Amino acid sequence: MRGKVQGEFAVKYKSCTECDVYQEAVFKDPVTETYEHIVTLIHSLKSTQDKLKHMAIRDPLTGVYNRNFFNETIANEINRTRRYGEKFTIAIMDINNFKQITMITAI
Repeated sequence: MRGKVQGEFAVKYKSCTECDVYQEAVFKDPVTETYEHIVTLIHSLKSTQDKLKHMAIRDPLTGVYNRNFFNETIANEINRTRRYGEKFTIAIMDINNFKQITMITAI
């Protein structure tokens, strides 16, 4: 009888949420229950946000950062160098054929 619910509980209740003990514990303090639901939703949303961010900036096949990540990072670095008055250099290499190295310098 592995995996099969047995006993009085299974006969009396279809799910744990119908149990008297659960009802008393959960519905005793609706503010706490609401707070716990909000916290759970916030964690779920944060997790989903992290997954979406990962999907937006990485290639799904290789896991390597993609152009979206590159564009976001470059924009942030350009803003940072302007803010601190630093110089900014980008070196781009053709990794498919190793033909060229291009240097771009911005002030």
